[in-house]
Amino acid sequence: MQLYYQNTESGCVPACLASLLDVDPHEIPDIYGSQYINKEVSWRLLNAYVLRYECRLVYTKTDTIPTNGWYITLVKATSNYDHAVLSYNGRIIHDPWKQGLTRYVIDGVIRLENISQS
Repeated sequence: MQLYYQNTESGCVPACLASLLDVDPHEIPDIYGSQYINKEVSWRLLNAYVLRYECRLVYTKTDTIPTNGWYITLVKATSNYDHAVLSYNGRIIHDPWKQGLTRYVIDGVIRLENISQS
């Protein structure tokens, strides 16, 4: 697995997703960049993108990281800034922001689920 870093200030989710799918991060929609409309539209764009890999994204609101595989973990970096990191079996293993954060407050997780297995 190639671990990618975000190309833009808002590119943490695309970088995590690119790492999981093993694709170039430039292929993934920058859902919070200049094309941002709202979270619902961003979620639809990402789900439309992962369908080509016969996958879907499943969001769960939680304050802990699951211990059963790979997740994009959503964290509150500051009071007004959300961030995403890559986690595996309950541990954060990659922060796509090169400077990294010193503190992570878990706000939810996104699992990439294979449609053919559900």
